[in-house]
Amino acid sequence: MNEKHEWVWVALIIFLFLLVNVFTAERYPYPFFDEVIYTDPAVNYVTGHGFTSAVPGEDSPVFYFYNGPAHSALLIPWLNIFGISMRSVRSINFVYMALTVLLIWSAVKRIGLVLSTRWRFLLISMLMCDYSIICSYRCGRYDCLGMLIVAFAFWSFSLRSTPLRLTALAIAGAASPWVGLQLLPLEAILGITILAFTLLRYWREIGVFAVGIVAGTFGLVRFLARHDVLEYFLKFVHSPTKGFWFVGGLLQGEFRHSNTLPKDFSLPLLLGSALLLAVVLYGNRSLRLRSLLMYGLVFVPLLGFTLVLVAHFPTYYGWMMYIPLAVCVCGSLGRDVPASVRTLAVSLCVLASTVGVGLHVLACVGDWKDRDYSKVQQFVTLNIRSDDRAYIDPQAYYPAKLTGAATFFWDPEGRMSSTQKSRLTVCVIGPERVGLLKDLGGSWYSTGQELIPAHTGLFGRNMKWGFLSLPNYRLSVFRRVPISENLSADGEERLVIDQFTKR
Repeated sequence: MNEKHEWVWVALIIFLFLLVNVFTAERYPYPFFDEVIYTDPAVNYVTGHGFTSAVPGEDSPVFYFYNGPAHSALLIPWLNIFGISMRSVRSINFVYMALTVLLIWSAVKRIGLVLSTRWRFLLISMLMCDYSIICSYRCGRYDCLGMLIVAFAFWSFSLRSTPLRLTALAIAGAASPWVGLQLLPLEAILGITILAFTLLRYWREIGVFAVGIVAGTFGLVRFLARHDVLEYFLKFVHSPTKGFWFVGGLLQGEFRHSNTLPKDFSLPLLLGSALLLAVVLYGNRSLRLRSLLMYGLVFVPLLGFTLVLVAHFPTYYGWMMYIPLAVCVCGSLGRDVPASVRTLAVSLCVLASTVGVGLHVLACVGDWKDRDYSKVQQFVTLNIRSDDRAYIDPQAYYPAKLTGAATFFWDPEGRMSSTQKSRLTVCVIGPERVGLLKDLGGSWYSTGQELIPAHTGLFGRNMKWGFLSLPNYRLSVFRRVPISENLSADGEERLVIDQFTKR
């Protein structure tokens, strides 16, 4: 392929990537808790309720306090332009991902890490088709903005002007805490390993980047403290599922892998390709200790063990290992290895992309009709009034917010105040959560309105498979019995609740 026209093909690939994902944005996966909490502050602001978060136990919303405020803030102008919808919220991640791919492609070309055009195209396809990366850009979390910041820092190394390079790295470092604290362990390991493998050659760049991170962290703390939400922020980022959770489980004889070990079905294949190249190069006595390939093989386990041991490592952080390793593998394919070995290594990379895309397509297309979000929109619109105070499943979030009703989507058990619970008028929830009606108090009755899918999903309702096993939309509507209609607190009320909680 002519390198002169390479950018044209890259632009075409990115255009097709955006087209396919925007078209299918509302089909897969369905909205889950994380997407909703990072979207809600932006939606509240756009609808005139300020940059606020719903806090369990508080009777009125407070200023935003979640991790990664930059993503929610950038959503505000985006939603002002494109409107409030699942497609709009998710499409900003598609743009982040497209820019990430562009920056990485440009960086490996300018720095000279991946010399061949065909290997650069292989790298692009691997970035777009990795299983865990698809998880990140297909949902409404903030992970793709994190990818973009790290890709921008990577691209900054290609700037020849030292002042420009250092300025760009300082900006990337300062932005990192605002994008998400999960970037800090990644950036720390990147900085340490780059210094080690380059024998301190980039000490100024890494130092400036670190100073930027410190400044950004200080600014974020000041910002949260000024709005009196620093306490909420600290509680939110420090949960019992983090911080030695995996190790603590092992010490107690439990293997707690949920949200602590990534389920990336593409990564083992890419790692196999890297190990194959390393073994062959070692046999040829051409494997250098400070080579690009060795960097990837050292970086991946070092980062993985660090995140698992001291934090948590869910699937949507899988990109932190996959992207650096993909760059290292593609940059090593031009080394002195037999053609048959190179073909096998490339085949493993292609298979990694095929598995990543294939599994998600299988989960999406297999239940295409049941994943039609317009059915959820119609169902919610018919069952929630603008004067309601509604407790909803995250899957019903977008249409519920557009009704104008006050909406709550936190798990109320032990968190919502008694005042919040008593003021709720309607619940739109999945049948597996009917038990929470008892916790909400008062009398509830089924309206008889249910949204029932034709199929239960690829793996039924077994959630152990993560995104692949997110079930199809299933919702039921329950309304609170007005106090005037409660004939007996010990009689009718108990019967109304029990007919659902005993199912």
